[in-house]
Amino acid sequence: MGGSKGRSIREHLRPRRSRSRKTAPAKPQRARGSYFSPRALPLADLVRGLRGTPAGANLTLADLEADLEAGFAPNPDGTIDLVAYVAWLLRRHGYGRSSGGAAL
Repeated sequence: MGGSKGRSIREHLRPRRSRSRKTAPAKPQRARGSYFSPRALPLADLVRGLRGTPAGANLTLADLEADLEAGFAPNPDGTIDLVAYVAWLLRRHGYGRSSGGAAL
């Protein structure tokens, strides 16, 4: 075959890799020793994070404070455990009850 420059048929059929490698977007830098934990979120961070989801688009800090007054217990340091909060909301709205509630 003329002009193959020493490449085999398999090499011609194999997709070529792009020469420009895409790099992942830079992760936000956190202070040394700090980390993100869904089990210990400050109230404002929880509201900010949930507002970015369809289910939490209308959530306000006042809504979260009303849930605290309605019986949701925060962590001893005042942060919110996201997993416990979601479970509390589901129980509050009747999910998982054997009679009358929707099962998950």
